[in-house]
Amino acid sequence: MIKKTFALALVFTLLASLCFVIPTAAVTADNIQLLVDIGVLEPEQESRIIVKPFTRSDFAKVLSMMDSAGAEGTVDEEYAKEFAQDIAKDENAAAICEMIERGIMQTQDDLFNPKAGISRTDVVYALVKILGYEAVAVKNGNNVSAYNALASKLGLFRGVTIANVNELTYTEIAKVIYNAMGVPFYVGQPVITPVTRCFFDAWGLTEYTGKVLANSNLGLGIGKTGYGYVNIKGITYKTDIVIEDVLVGSEVTYYTRIINSEEVVVSICARRATEAITFDAIDVVKVEQTASYFEITYDEDEKIKVSKSAFMLVNNKTVSPTMELFGAFKNGTVTFLDTDSDGRYDLGHMSLLVWGIIEGVSGDNSSVVVRTSNGASKLDLDKIDTVEASVGKRVVSPAELAAGMAVGVACDSYTITAGKVTFDFSKAKAVKLFATDRIETGYVERLSDDEIYINGMDYPLGETYRDFVTSNYLAKIEVGDGVKLYFDTYGEVVYYEADNSLANMQYGYLIAAKVYNRGLKCELMFKIMDSKGKINVYETHEGSFVLDGVKTDIQLSSLSYAVGSSTVDFSKRQVVRFAAQENMIRKIDTAAVRTGVEDKKNSLTQDHAFDFYASGQSGLYVTGGNVGREFVVENSCLVFVDNEFSDTTNPNEKQFSIGDTSMLGAYTINYIAGYDASDMKELGVIVYYGKYGRSSSAGSSGSTRQSMGHNEANCYIIETVTKRVGEDGEEGFGLTVVDTTGKKNYFVPTENLALYEARDTSWTGNDRITLYECNPEQLDTVLHSGDVIRFTTLDGDINYIEKLFDFESNKNSSSPVKPIGGVTYGFVYIEKNSESSVLYSNDGTLLQNPDVTTYVFKNRSGVTKVPVYNVNRGTVTMYDHKDIPTAAKGNTVKAFLRYYNHSWIFDYILYLYD
Repeated sequence: MIKKTFALALVFTLLASLCFVIPTAAVTADNIQLLVDIGVLEPEQESRIIVKPFTRSDFAKVLSMMDSAGAEGTVDEEYAKEFAQDIAKDENAAAICEMIERGIMQTQDDLFNPKAGISRTDVVYALVKILGYEAVAVKNGNNVSAYNALASKLGLFRGVTIANVNELTYTEIAKVIYNAMGVPFYVGQPVITPVTRCFFDAWGLTEYTGKVLANSNLGLGIGKTGYGYVNIKGITYKTDIVIEDVLVGSEVTYYTRIINSEEVVVSICARRATEAITFDAIDVVKVEQTASYFEITYDEDEKIKVSKSAFMLVNNKTVSPTMELFGAFKNGTVTFLDTDSDGRYDLGHMSLLVWGIIEGVSGDNSSVVVRTSNGASKLDLDKIDTVEASVGKRVVSPAELAAGMAVGVACDSYTITAGKVTFDFSKAKAVKLFATDRIETGYVERLSDDEIYINGMDYPLGETYRDFVTSNYLAKIEVGDGVKLYFDTYGEVVYYEADNSLANMQYGYLIAAKVYNRGLKCELMFKIMDSKGKINVYETHEGSFVLDGVKTDIQLSSLSYAVGSSTVDFSKRQVVRFAAQENMIRKIDTAAVRTGVEDKKNSLTQDHAFDFYASGQSGLYVTGGNVGREFVVENSCLVFVDNEFSDTTNPNEKQFSIGDTSMLGAYTINYIAGYDASDMKELGVIVYYGKYGRSSSAGSSGSTRQSMGHNEANCYIIETVTKRVGEDGEEGFGLTVVDTTGKKNYFVPTENLALYEARDTSWTGNDRITLYECNPEQLDTVLHSGDVIRFTTLDGDINYIEKLFDFESNKNSSSPVKPIGGVTYGFVYIEKNSESSVLYSNDGTLLQNPDVTTYVFKNRSGVTKVPVYNVNRGTVTMYDHKDIPTAAKGNTVKAFLRYYNHSWIFDYILYLYD
């Protein structure tokens, strides 16, 4: 059988005091809308334009809906054929079977004719039967006349004009059904009694009148249940129908039903609509008050008067209008209505927003972290009754929100203090999130306190951006930055991200430059070889470019520019980092100026390690991978080859190319200009002068040796590694490290950590150090007590680590250290020591075999203490080198050497190990 629940089963258990009476007035469009709202009728579509018949199939569904919740489910073809041969594939087959089974509609010759129009006679017979009056019609003759007379007496066709009695239209059927819904059921009494129930009563409808004060869009939110909300005469109801904005402020007739023990508005029709005035906070010019009203000036010179007794809904919270409220109205939208047309607006709906940035969304989308100028706040969406989210003009689920989006937040739990809005999300019952997907990306060409100029357009910097900068959450934007700007709904910049992909800063070798006139402005032209060896010509644009972070105007007939206390000379060939769009130079950084944002992972132009021009013709040399016995050339080092150094006026482009570090032979003078990639002293890019003054002797006279100095405190010994949680709840590790100044404790958040391990690789007879990236989440398996590391910090926390030496895997090593020029990490054996030096060998046999190769460490200027560490039993203790036990006492001390060349040690860590 068909699965079905009949409302009639509940009819006689309900109170009868709400019974409708037979209608005496003509049926209106609002009456028809009521039937649509409660689900008895489908919404009319094209039938308002093209009048088409209402089919027998449609009518069967209406009868099923008015009498109950409608037949549920589908029926199979064989079952349907038991009732009629032509209904199996009809979309209303279940309802048709129900009506035939109950005898309310009939078949003819075993056919139902579902697509045929419904006649007046069919309608009369069906409604008389479903209302329970069939016995009365049978008693009165059981013929068409008896049924028609009864239909007339019941008022089924009151106010209805039938154009074609054989094919009734949608509107005609709707009016008849509305009349029928108010007819009392026959219960064996006279036809009409005051207490007899009808279909409207069976639906549990209650009629009210009142003024709509807010709907889901104006003042209220959309619930998680899928219901909207409407506030009528101060009472907030759930509703599953759309309440148009134009109804807000209008007198309406509305109907409610009890659904899941809650009174729900199921239909509404307006008696009078009012015209709304809407404007944004950014449009407000000023607010003034008198004894009885506020006068708001907006859009420069438009004015409205708002009554001091106005009904105001602000973020779903009923408040009184005050100067404090309007003073805090800096972000958001407000709508005012004059409901009684007296010239003063007495109804207002305000979204009071605070703009910020989404810092994160949980994996299950149950929570969102939003940062405003008040700090970061977590919104537990599952604990908030009403949540509405949008991106731009699209209503979305929280799953579509993403970290980095600018977002305006409206919350019903708020306080206003000194014109500033503060939300308490822990007490929130309703929250709206207005995220925006408007983003502009470009180079900062001009900047003021109020505006930023990119891509030929000025954009206002909003108050939220300034608050972020003031609180040091954001660094202030600088001219020349590649940025991605996030905007609020008013077009103001809320937030920005540095866009390194846009800036596309890349290494290049500046071969030549010249200045020329273009109209009223001068421009610079650069010939630059990029990192792939391609030589391009680039030009500046509109007479300016960003040089070392400063907007610089092109000077007539000059290739020399002052930047702060430094001078950039484009007449010299040099390594630069540059950003260009097609052939247009936007930004150049040179080695002459330290920009302050250069680091290991995201460097701009690096400091000169060596300046070939400043060294005259003596040059510099690289031996066995060590630059000046101190700097390491990375395997990935970019090598610009310049074979035309002697010709600076008209260089031959064919003499420029890209090489690699294999060109730097051991024991050979190699003339280079070096660029320091960071304070870690690895060289990431050099210029190699292939044809200049090459010699086969490392000791040739005239060669220049230049030392940049080094601080042994760059190296630390690890004492302990433990898992820890930071002050803000971020996951990471705690490190206790020891250097010459003592022990230090650091927190290492894993989220943005760069973790590397240095390993020896042998290549063509030269020792090289290669950095391998490690997983920061596994830091406690990479680093152990006794290991040698160096690191950098950001805001006091470690953000970059290089592991230089693994103590555990080497402490028992007996392999001798190779006595050749190069970079070697390993142990040697201490034989003797004194106040100023340490004598050691590579196999610990010096005292027994005087012919063994020996090495001597000598203190450098400014170094007063040799760091010596005891790492036994998981603790690290520092000693002075003069206290090191010697072999004469039966002990052996091993030393970890970082860079060395023959008998001179330039970096070192000594371990006490017996």
